[in-house]
Amino acid sequence: MNRHESVPESAASPAPVADTAPASVVIPVYNKERYLVETIDSVLAQTLPPEEIVVIDDGSTDRSAEIAASYGSQVHLIRQSNSGESVARNEGIEASTGEWIALLDGDDVWEPEKLERQFQALEAAEFDPVFVYSDVYLFDDSGQHIGEHVKPEYHAADDWRVQMLCDWSINPSTTLIRRSALDGLRFPPEIRHSEDMIFFLELRAKGPFLKVHEKLAGYRRNEVNQTASKRHHLDSVISRWQWYSDNESHYGESERYEVRRSLAQQLLPTFGRARYTTRDMDLAKECRRMYREIHPDPGNEPRSMKAPIHPAWIYRVLDRLRSGTEDS
Repeated sequence: MNRHESVPESAASPAPVADTAPASVVIPVYNKERYLVETIDSVLAQTLPPEEIVVIDDGSTDRSAEIAASYGSQVHLIRQSNSGESVARNEGIEASTGEWIALLDGDDVWEPEKLERQFQALEAAEFDPVFVYSDVYLFDDSGQHIGEHVKPEYHAADDWRVQMLCDWSINPSTTLIRRSALDGLRFPPEIRHSEDMIFFLELRAKGPFLKVHEKLAGYRRNEVNQTASKRHHLDSVISRWQWYSDNESHYGESERYEVRRSLAQQLLPTFGRARYTTRDMDLAKECRRMYREIHPDPGNEPRSMKAPIHPAWIYRVLDRLRSGTEDS
């Protein structure tokens, strides 16, 4: 097994010798009263329990903090004013004591053997990972499994800085992070979009990652997290582009070209929906402006981007005229 190789599902692994995992579970929470019991109970049901559970209530206006407090000494509850998920995670990291930190979002769940399988993988690894993660399954509010999220191991590629920046989003609820790798590194509170991708990219510079090929966590899909902002992908590209602009010196010439090409291409679906479906011309113009700023060869932009963008009312009138023609 090479330095970045993952652990196959069928690999024989030694059992951990400890009765508890040397890990702190950090759970940021904002208005998760409907799901928090299920989340915390999935940690308490671990076959290899963690040393501690830290819940950071990020200024919830519902009963989330009260629910966490009801667990008594089983949960270390921290309350803070609403400051965002990155600040809450960082607060949990600071307050925790484990050698490893396991992240878990306040509406996701773990499989009972999640921590045990990850620590078995660490015992079997022939290198010293700073980060362990797994695949994830998707489920709805009824508990029905509705899909899965399996990502390639871009972190092991020669051009991992490119691949992870452009297309490597994993669910934080699957992760296990070595505390010593977090010296000088925290989630970026100033970044509100794709902050996880940027954090994991910066963490990868601290050492190798290890993947366990099992679905050890469940990601809840509900109306709240399915209804993403219509400019979500644009904001994600902008955040990553700004980070890249500050860190361009870490990339070689060919890598710089590929980053710019890939990030620019990711704007095309949002541009198309804004212009032709939702008729949000301001959003379409912003996508076009960012495409031209980012792409290494903007002169080769698609024809749809070169065409004039008129005021939205003109397109609405045209849509009505076309609709009337079709009806007749």
